Amino acid sequence: MLHGDVELPYEWHEELHALVHGLNDCTDDLGTAQQQLQHGVADTHNALSTHAGHLRALQHTLLYARLRPLAHIQERLTHCAQLAAQDTGKPVELLWQGIDTQMEHSVLDALTPALEHLLRNCVAHGIEATPARRSAQKSETGKIHIRLHNAGQQQLLSLQDDGAGLNVAAIRSKALALGLIAAEETIDNASAAQLILQPGLSTAAAVTELAGRGIGMDVVADTIASLGGKLRITSAAGQGCRFDITLPAPPQVEQVVALRAGSWRVALPARSLETVRRIAVDTATQALAQGVLQDDASGPLPVYWAGAVWQQSARSMEPTLEGQRSLLIVRSDSARWGLVVDEVLGTQEVTLQPPTDLEVPVPGLLGTAAQPSGQVLQVYEPAAVLSAHEARLLARHDAAENAPIAADNEPDRPLILLADDSLSVRRLAQHLLQTNGYRVATAADGLEALQWLQADNAPALLIADVEMPNMDGMELLRRVRAEARFKQLPIVMLTAHIAGPVSQKALDLGAQAFLTKPYSPNQLLAQVRRYCTTVVAQ
Repeated sequence: MLHGDVELPYEWHEELHALVHGLNDCTDDLGTAQQQLQHGVADTHNALSTHAGHLRALQHTLLYARLRPLAHIQERLTHCAQLAAQDTGKPVELLWQGIDTQMEHSVLDALTPALEHLLRNCVAHGIEATPARRSAQKSETGKIHIRLHNAGQQQLLSLQDDGAGLNVAAIRSKALALGLIAAEETIDNASAAQLILQPGLSTAAAVTELAGRGIGMDVVADTIASLGGKLRITSAAGQGCRFDITLPAPPQVEQVVALRAGSWRVALPARSLETVRRIAVDTATQALAQGVLQDDASGPLPVYWAGAVWQQSARSMEPTLEGQRSLLIVRSDSARWGLVVDEVLGTQEVTLQPPTDLEVPVPGLLGTAAQPSGQVLQVYEPAAVLSAHEARLLARHDAAENAPIAADNEPDRPLILLADDSLSVRRLAQHLLQTNGYRVATAADGLEALQWLQADNAPALLIADVEMPNMDGMELLRRVRAEARFKQLPIVMLTAHIAGPVSQKALDLGAQAFLTKPYSPNQLLAQVRRYCTTVVAQ
């Protein structure tokens, strides 16, 4: 019809023309409807974003409404100590640390009577009378330190006096009278600390409100246990007594990155994530087979399949997207790792509920977070989980490697360069590594190590101290990484400083790991085996 090959009546042409106009009108209507839908989607997206912001604000408000600082009970405990000091005639001073640290309101309220009891006991039987303190060359005013701080998944509350400590002889006598110990049994400070938790054991001559460390200590221990905590008592004669109370940390808001390996879903704190990369399937397969990614810009990077790290699956069973896999690079204060995953599910803000009532601690488990869908997501600290996974791999490797190294196989043994200005450190580390089948070359400073490397020597691993004369470890690290042939040389740094800014700087400069002196032989061997032994990640 379009080319005139078919002759049509005029009425058919009119009808066709009307149909074309109708289709044009429908197209215009569809375009208008599409624009309206787009505006509606944008408005809905903005409304959802605003709603999510309101929900996060409400979440924060509800969370912090449950929390109170230790300062909330400071006045009450101070008043309790002052009353006890007046009753006994002993001047006492309370010293506070961490009073701004938050605790759950219900926990703080339940714990306050137990703390009051401990304070009264410290004043009544811990702090000596003024003449006795003068004889012991102590300040006439007794000191009681109260400290609270967070330690990962726990809160540590300690109460310590500078008094005489537990009266071990009196406690033994009372325990013997109650039939708690045999006549020939001797006790020390640790045994006495356990005995005072027995109901009815008191060294006081008369039962009063300030009757001593025995009456009511069983109630104190039960109260702490009911809160999911533990009580530990330590004492030293003439130096005082210390009560350490360990409690579950309160819920906290945490930014996490959710990931999926097969059907296993887990989340990591966003603060531990360095970056997310997409790498070719062949590169990922080779890295997983060798346990290390060789082409990383900062040198060799230990790489593992996330499902194997959490012992859920041996390898990914899903087809790849565009021939690539996702690689998460995570870091701690002392090392970096790579995690291959099937999918990165995104970043979200969650309320982290610490784990409680775990009979067997789960390495790295920070807590759980409820999702809007109702699913509960486990949140892990990656360094602890990866360290546990590497320990399993090394145990398997050691079990399989029982044959001694033959003398004619000497060149095949990995060569390690150890640079440290301490002769004793070099000798001890050299003996340890040689005993475990490695060849070791040593250098007394960074300059000597650099000259050794420039003489066409190629070690499997460089271990360098940070603080050395002539050239320190950081400068050696910079020089080594500046040479193309040493770009992939694994480097482990040693220092006497606590892991923190120094270790972060070393990792940023291209070190693979960081050890803090004094380190254990197993810690050193674990790092050496990680980079000098090819293991198959499972």
